[in-house]
Amino acid sequence: SMHHQWNSYAGFFSIDQVSSTSIPKRHSQLYLIGCPSCSLSNAISRALDASRQLNANCDYYFLLQPETTWLLNSELAQESDLHLELSSILAQYDPAVLSFASPRQASSSSVLKEQMLSGRLSRLSGFSHLNGLFHSSIVDFVVPFSPRESEHFGSSTQLTLSWLTLFMPSLFEGHAVSVNSIYCDLKQEDIPLSKEEKMMEYNSYLSEGAFLLDWADRSAVPCTTCDIMPSAGILKHDIMHQLSRHFDLTHASISHHPYVKQRYEAQLWSSAIKRTPFRVVLLVFTCNRLLSLRRLLDSLLRAHYGKEGVELRVFLDYDQQTHARMKEFLDSFKWPFGNYTVVTQTTNLGLRQSILKAWYPRYANEFAAFLEDDVEVSPWFYEWTVNCVDSFHNFSRDPNTASMAKRMLGCSLYRPIFSQVSDQHIYFNTSYKPFLMQEASSWGAVYFPRPWRLFVDWITDQLKTDFQPMIPGSLTNFWPTASSWKKYILRYSIDRGLYMVYPNPPQNYSLSTNHMEKGVNEKLSASKASLIVKARFTLPLLAETNRSLVNEWLKCPPLGGLQIYNFWKQKVVSLTDLPKDLRSFDKLTIVLQTFDRVQAAADTIHSYADMDVIHEIIVICNLPNSPIKDDPRFQNKTHIRFIQSVANSLNNRFTNFENIRTDAILSLDDDVRIPLAGVKRLLQTWQRYSDRIVGARLTARTVSFDPTTKRYQYKASRPSLKDLCGKNQKVDFNVALTGLAVFKKEYLTLYSTSDPKLRQMVDNLFNCEDILFNFVVAAHTGKGPIAVDVEFDNSVFAGSEGLWKKQGHFEKRNQCAHELVQQYGKIPLQPITMLSDKNLKPC
Repeated sequence: SMHHQWNSYAGFFSIDQVSSTSIPKRHSQLYLIGCPSCSLSNAISRALDASRQLNANCDYYFLLQPETTWLLNSELAQESDLHLELSSILAQYDPAVLSFASPRQASSSSVLKEQMLSGRLSRLSGFSHLNGLFHSSIVDFVVPFSPRESEHFGSSTQLTLSWLTLFMPSLFEGHAVSVNSIYCDLKQEDIPLSKEEKMMEYNSYLSEGAFLLDWADRSAVPCTTCDIMPSAGILKHDIMHQLSRHFDLTHASISHHPYVKQRYEAQLWSSAIKRTPFRVVLLVFTCNRLLSLRRLLDSLLRAHYGKEGVELRVFLDYDQQTHARMKEFLDSFKWPFGNYTVVTQTTNLGLRQSILKAWYPRYANEFAAFLEDDVEVSPWFYEWTVNCVDSFHNFSRDPNTASMAKRMLGCSLYRPIFSQVSDQHIYFNTSYKPFLMQEASSWGAVYFPRPWRLFVDWITDQLKTDFQPMIPGSLTNFWPTASSWKKYILRYSIDRGLYMVYPNPPQNYSLSTNHMEKGVNEKLSASKASLIVKARFTLPLLAETNRSLVNEWLKCPPLGGLQIYNFWKQKVVSLTDLPKDLRSFDKLTIVLQTFDRVQAAADTIHSYADMDVIHEIIVICNLPNSPIKDDPRFQNKTHIRFIQSVANSLNNRFTNFENIRTDAILSLDDDVRIPLAGVKRLLQTWQRYSDRIVGARLTARTVSFDPTTKRYQYKASRPSLKDLCGKNQKVDFNVALTGLAVFKKEYLTLYSTSDPKLRQMVDNLFNCEDILFNFVVAAHTGKGPIAVDVEFDNSVFAGSEGLWKKQGHFEKRNQCAHELVQQYGKIPLQPITMLSDKNLKPC
């Protein structure tokens, strides 16, 4: 029916999403193109390519939605039929984009209803259906596109219908019109977006990083001939100029779009790299430290800001004893460099929530300096900030450094000489040039809008769960998760391979310093230890008198020439060498060994199968042709791996299995069942002490020298809490049974490559693989196991014959313990450290 209505056009191409072959034309200009299982955008592209092969000189491409009835509004039309009316409009006005009115939409929108009655044409207010004409000069910009229900940026080469709805009127202005003399009646059609709904769409684009520099909802208004600009002037009008006015050109949907890259790449980069206007907002966070706040604000008053000035916002959290005094001081404070705002709370939010609520940038050209009140800044901090933003953020527009700049969190003001996260002195041999480091700074830092917005969205989701932002080998694992925001942004940065630019002035000068006063993460007192800590972290500020140094190192060299360091302060060659994705640190792989207790062992395996903290369960079947894998409960459990052993050996438990995706192993006997809370507790303990064997208090054992027999012996007595804590602590508990233990997967390799004679002794005795494992790990690390109180049930096999019930079991373990000490020449085992229940710190 649509072909019948529009049959005067050069070609009519219909997409068959079932047929896989092109069907010959049924009429003189009708073609059916096969595109099986095509998406809408791919189908449109296929038709566009086919039409160009037929006729490369078409001026317009008309996209029509199926099941649409086309009607002529005789009161507004100047011609007698659809084709003549549309041809007349195209010939007279030559627009770049043309859409059509819809009576169904007008019935739900007074604005559209008035528009349809106002005149033959009106300015385009936005697409809401797929019917429209695009001039050949810009058709590649908007085709292919995805429908509204698709992901906003499902592909870096596709725009979406909602994107067109929001931004086409701004981009094309007078080149885009809506025809009121021809309207389409769709059987199924969305109600047009209200202004509020458009803002929701707009905000959804912001959440994906598609920052806009400027945008306003534009309603349709009637237009006259003089309002409409012909498509011939589209190049003068310049799509790229409009894009740069409204849209962040660094976003992949624009900068990687084929139309942009083919036609405007040189112009895009040359214009985008020009210094775009931006503003920096100073955010100060305080609660009850008046002297600290005075010191910070005094240092801000001494800084150089230039003619443009800068806005200051102070966020005062609530403290009952000091709030009135703090507020009185802030109300009387004068800020002469721009807008000054004080945001106060009536209840205590805490530092984390104060920071997360302080700034949620809406525009690509707004940056924020985060300053806690125990920080002090150099007079030159703002000059560094401006240079850093102006240089490094603008490098994101340069194709040579765009991939690097996209991963930049911001610019630090603080230059560390000692690592807060690894407890070591750090040296950066960069000839005083800035350097890149995979560590987010909190002691004075300027954050860029897009990564900060995405971080806030991410942490908001994480705080709704029990996620723990742990990092391998980091002291941050001991920081309080309930109050710290830095733990989260450090983890976020590593997971996404992000980094910051750090200044590197000579003589340990810095642009900000931290006075290490008591707060969320610092619990210092006036002790010798606190003086040492302050010496490590309180740095000299670059002073007003250091102008000669400033002129040299404040210059920002090309981003590609700067040295790069990972989170652990190791130098890497490129950003691709920075670690990404620490999810392997968040879960466990269970290794469970079983023999002939098939049904009960299967029940044990099933008890762990649906725990979200378990990535995989490896079941070692020492019974030949074990039927355990045939249990119907495991048929669809792809994360359960059954390994049939060649021989029944206890050494199989510590085989270096291939393709283990987690950093930690939970080694279990087939009679041990731990509730989910206990499994998580074991993992969180190991994440803090990842070089240790972590076990339960009730599985702690002893290997010690017996003066009576003059031999080393194994003692099977279970310790009480008093045995491991307090004044009567016994230091001889030094073995963690591996029937319930967590350890790093590298220890599997350590064990499987240990002395073959010792592993043969395990086979000969059919015993003491766990004792040997403790010896191997202790000899490697020089550290003892960690014990925590964990509830577990191993009574499911009560009455069955475990190894410990067999005759001679303890004699074999005594023999093994003594032989191991003889082979090692000493006892490498170290005492177990018992952790308290509340904070997982030594009791």
